[in-house]
Amino acid sequence: MNKTYRNVWCAKTGTFIAAAETARAKGKSARSGMRALTCATLLTLGGVAGAAHAGALDGGSTLGGIAADIAYGSGAQTTNAAGGKAAVAIGQNASANNLSGATPNVDGTVAVGDSASATDGGVAVGGASYAGSMSTAVGAGATAATANSVALGANSVANSTTLGTAGFAPVGGTAISAATAAGEVSIGQAGAERRITNVAAGLNPTDAVNLSQLMSVDAKVNNITNGGAGIKYFHTNSTAPDSLASGNGSVAVGPSAQASNGFTIAIGSGATASGGSSQAFGLNAQSSGSLSTAIGPGANAAGLYATAIGYNTSAAQQNTFVMGAKSTASASDAIAIGTQSKSDANSDSAISIGRLSRSLNATNALAIGNQATAAAANVVALGFNATATASNSVALGANSTTTANLGAAGYNPGSGTLSGTASAANGEVSVGSAGKERRVTNVAAVSAATDAVNVSQLQSEAAKVNAQGAATAAALGGGSTYNSTTGAITNPTHVVGGSTINNVAGAISNIDARTTQNASSITNIDARTTQNSSDITNLTTAINSGELGLVQQDDTTRNITVAKATDGTIVDFTGTAGARKLTGVLAGDVSASSADAVNGSQLYSLANSTASAIGGGSTVNSDGSISAPSYVIGGTTMNSIAGAITNIDARTTQNSNDITTIDARTTQNSNDITTIDARTTQIASDVTNLDARTTQMSSDITNLTTAINSGELGLVQQDDTTRNITVAKTTDGTIVDFAGTAGARKLTGVLAGNVSASSVDAVNGSQLFNLASSTASAIGGGSTVNSDGSISAPSYVIGGATVNSIGGAVTNIDARTTQLANDVTNLTTSINNGEFGLVQQDATTRNITVAKTTDGTIVDFAGTAGARKLTGVLAGDVSASSVDAVNGSQLYSLANSTANAIGGGSTVNSDGSISAPSYVIGGTTMNGIAGAITSIDARTTQNASDISSINTALSDITGGGMGIKYFHTNSMLADSQAMGSESVAIGGAAVATAANSVALGSNSVANRANSVSVGSAGAERQITNVAAGTADTDAVNVAQLKATGLVGTDGAAKAAVTYDSNADDSVSYSSVTMGSGMPNMTPSQPGNTVVAAGAGSYKSGAALGVGATYRSRNSKWLVNGAVSVTSTGDAGVRAQVGYEF
Repeated sequence: MNKTYRNVWCAKTGTFIAAAETARAKGKSARSGMRALTCATLLTLGGVAGAAHAGALDGGSTLGGIAADIAYGSGAQTTNAAGGKAAVAIGQNASANNLSGATPNVDGTVAVGDSASATDGGVAVGGASYAGSMSTAVGAGATAATANSVALGANSVANSTTLGTAGFAPVGGTAISAATAAGEVSIGQAGAERRITNVAAGLNPTDAVNLSQLMSVDAKVNNITNGGAGIKYFHTNSTAPDSLASGNGSVAVGPSAQASNGFTIAIGSGATASGGSSQAFGLNAQSSGSLSTAIGPGANAAGLYATAIGYNTSAAQQNTFVMGAKSTASASDAIAIGTQSKSDANSDSAISIGRLSRSLNATNALAIGNQATAAAANVVALGFNATATASNSVALGANSTTTANLGAAGYNPGSGTLSGTASAANGEVSVGSAGKERRVTNVAAVSAATDAVNVSQLQSEAAKVNAQGAATAAALGGGSTYNSTTGAITNPTHVVGGSTINNVAGAISNIDARTTQNASSITNIDARTTQNSSDITNLTTAINSGELGLVQQDDTTRNITVAKATDGTIVDFTGTAGARKLTGVLAGDVSASSADAVNGSQLYSLANSTASAIGGGSTVNSDGSISAPSYVIGGTTMNSIAGAITNIDARTTQNSNDITTIDARTTQNSNDITTIDARTTQIASDVTNLDARTTQMSSDITNLTTAINSGELGLVQQDDTTRNITVAKTTDGTIVDFAGTAGARKLTGVLAGNVSASSVDAVNGSQLFNLASSTASAIGGGSTVNSDGSISAPSYVIGGATVNSIGGAVTNIDARTTQLANDVTNLTTSINNGEFGLVQQDATTRNITVAKTTDGTIVDFAGTAGARKLTGVLAGDVSASSVDAVNGSQLYSLANSTANAIGGGSTVNSDGSISAPSYVIGGTTMNGIAGAITSIDARTTQNASDISSINTALSDITGGGMGIKYFHTNSMLADSQAMGSESVAIGGAAVATAANSVALGSNSVANRANSVSVGSAGAERQITNVAAGTADTDAVNVAQLKATGLVGTDGAAKAAVTYDSNADDSVSYSSVTMGSGMPNMTPSQPGNTVVAAGAGSYKSGAALGVGATYRSRNSKWLVNGAVSVTSTGDAGVRAQVGYEF
């Protein structure tokens, strides 16, 4: 059950209705009257909540045809025969009539209740109640028939017909004041009187007196001493100006309160409502803007539709809303909620929510949270001390700031074009501040170019980077490794040319230099080999043509001479085996003076000398042939000139093959720098060996040429001392053949040798023929002496090709050596062009480059097993122009700061992704920033709607007030307390501790059950303007008391005066308990309105109240208003607005 109301059966309507639990009624009539009154009150709500136009409801209702009349209920009617308007008749057969009487044209006649009736400005509330002209009857069956009278309480009757008759004056007493009455107040009727309690001692002649005054008089009359101080009087001293409601339909409650414009409300000391239809509630509250509302001490609502709630709040412009002590909103459509919150004059449509929240120069901005600040247009600052200073930006979370340089280009890790570049116009979202970053968690993997990526996506990219790093390290070789944690690639170690080099570029540079040197050496060797080849060719030609050596042939005469240019007298053909046979020699002149050679045995010695000329150990065999020579070439013994040349050719061919093999192996293993170095070193060694041997060969040829030319080498030699010429003197063999290609030759100039069977002397002439044969044998290569004495061409197999001359053999060797030089040059060019590796390392800077001289935009590290992790990556520079790769720690730092900025428990997951945040907003958990902002936006929108509804509700509460008399208060005391069961306390610090008691007025104390107190012990109040009573239960005033003679004109009691008592000898006094039943029921659902009425009575006292409460659609706002009327005609008004956080 509600704390204030209870259900009461209404016999009139046949339904249960809400009645104040403080209401009390005794006796059948009181109960039935209360029920009727309650029913009538509830029915009244249908009329007072409507518009100010005439309306008849329910069947049989009749209106008097005047604007603003209301008739509700079967048989209810209003008439206006004597003019007037705004008559109200609510209830079955209720009637409100302006008849032709003493007070024509009276407005506002009211009759509420079953069969209630009121005429000519009277107010009758309660079933069967009646109020005459300008009278008030409140309570079931209450009757105020006498003009200007009040009947308060069920069945109370004010129908005196003797008001013009002077009041009772004791015989012999002094003249009394106000002997005749303008009207009367009745709180009962004959036989059903009510008591009025806590009445202060009266002072003026027309004041009511209390029991203590009578008791004091009684004491003095009976000579009972109690200090002799006389009656203690109660004093008041108040000069505060009254309230002023000067606007049409306005309300002013409180000292100096002013409602100066139409339909305004000013409640509170100094409250001022000057804007049209505005409301001001509280000490010095001001509502100067039209349709504005100011609630709270010093609250100021100056703008159109503005609302200011709280101490010293200010809503200065149109559509502004502020709530919280000292909060201000100085720009149009701005909102400031929270203690000292602020939206300044340059922040149109800005919202500041939270203690010390600020919107500064922030149009369309939002600052939510304690000390949150929005300091630029279109920004959002959400969270404690959050600050958004960059336009169009969001600072999300406690202490978050937006201070980034939005004009700077975004970080670009590559050379591609970025999407969604930042700008000052677009703003930023910050979820933290420098040193206080937050992690953004639960971020889904994205697809759009401008979406935020999560850690899993970065880890996927990291896998590619790791794969590329591993591949790069493998490509570098030399023990290079890749660290997937740091992203670093260690330097390779290559031993090149005996030196340790830790980068690819240095190794290649070393090889390049040495290869270049080799190329130079080979080129030099090639030139020298070519020269040697040329020399050999020339030598061969010279030898073949007889142009070189001791034995020569004249080009013209074709005569052969032997040592013609040297001195000496002997040509010795003797060999180690003895004399040689000389054949094919034309018969020489044989005479004492003949110098011709003779053939036959005379020429044997010639073969021997020829063998000696061939050298190489060649001798004349026993058959006259010359044995094969023996040459040691390259450590190998060769037994012919052809063999020697073939040996040189084979070795040169081997060199060419070695170099070709080196080239193939170098090309094949270009990535293995160490192997290249080893093979290049071997090449250098081979070339050096070849160079040395070629040099030796060149020297040998030169020496051979010199020795042959000087007769120091060969089969034909000349002694330096004796100048004797010998032919093959150190070799064996028996024949020296001089035959030539044209046949036998004539040997001239030959001293005649001994001609005998035993002679070993050479014979001249034709005897030298066989020399050609021996020469052919010495040449080798299958060369022979033809039948005509000529020597056939030799046949050499060189490099797989048959060559038929010494010159051809040398030319073949030269060509292949030249090709070798070209191959080496091509190898050098390939190395210089970087064709042996895309990954290089600079020898000086130690920087590693990848394909720096080639095009392409992608480096793919993927292998056959898929993507590779790139490790050992140093943290790259992070700037707008940076193209450095970033490592995992940098990406983790980014994800971690993003998670911290988002807040809501967001963290970086193990896979690098950011978990979703969790915000509790309005009791609902949101797992995303967008959801949280959407929720806040919806609730803010709902708040705006609710605030608008409050303004509407307040206007509805105040807009229909017609003819209610308003009650004014001026008190800064503590709140009243009603602690007794069914008690009521009204006024500052008023306390009702006893059951069914009423404490009325500031500091009043009601500590006796079923009593009404208007003061306290030592602080009593007077009840003034009390007409002289006529009935036994009427209150008497001081004038009547003085008329008894018991009290003098000075108010002092006179001795020996008795007083009347009741029949049972008890003291005779009466009292009335004041009651107020302002209802305050709460709607059960958002958007609902509860309209309720309450009534209460105690003994002869009664009170009636009506009220309405509205709950906003978001359940946060409650708006309540109520009005009550007591049985004495006093009225009270209450208005409340509440917001639930």
